[in-house]
Amino acid sequence: MSERWARAALTAYRYAGAVAYPLIGPYVAWRASRGKEDRLRRRERYGVAGRPRPEGPVIWIHAASVGETIAVVPLVESILDYGVNIVLTTGTNPYKRLNTPKSRSAIPRTMTT
Repeated sequence: MSERWARAALTAYRYAGAVAYPLIGPYVAWRASRGKEDRLRRRERYGVAGRPRPEGPVIWIHAASVGETIAVVPLVESILDYGVNIVLTTGTNPYKRLNTPKSRSAIPRTMTT
């Protein structure tokens, strides 16, 4: 890719983001009304953390779906055994779907979604 083409693509991406930005709020509100977003955590969609960064080393794990969230639980437990903090982000609102006592206790409350 030539430098000129790369600059044009980046400029187009920036303009598309600027155009889409005003639509994000109503879209997230619509998703929250359908139970797909936690209303209390809407600001996280804008990059505003819901909790302060934990002290010490932190590993960020992103799980895009409920299935991936369930799949990373053994990994998270293993990492926590080493005393390393975890920040878990997800593309969905998994806690409503994780109703078993085992799953609730397996995902520490110190992690964020």
